[in-house]
Amino acid sequence: MENEFILILNENGRLQFDTGFVGDGLTLSTTGRIERIEHKFLGEIEEIDTNGLSYRISTVEGDIVQVEAEETPGVIEHSTLGTDVEYDGFEFEVTIGRVKPMKWLEQE
Repeated sequence: MENEFILILNENGRLQFDTGFVGDGLTLSTTGRIERIEHKFLGEIEEIDTNGLSYRISTVEGDIVQVEAEETPGVIEHSTLGTDVEYDGFEFEVTIGRVKPMKWLEQE
């Protein structure tokens, strides 16, 4: 399934998903398909469920990490990997395939 993505070209020349919290940068729109999501500690990610006040991250190995997303963002609420595990942040590398040509969006 293809989705639309709004991306920001950051000061390091890398594209980031526009979450509303990224900051300033040139904004682009494209469509494509997410082929792979990886985290440097958790490994390959099966799904990131962002519904509700907590994010639920499921790995392809079957582990689950539930992260507070509203009042104390980044705090681990539950993990099948244990509570004393260091996650070193929640930055993910996302591979998008079948990308259509990108379009620059007007800056407000």
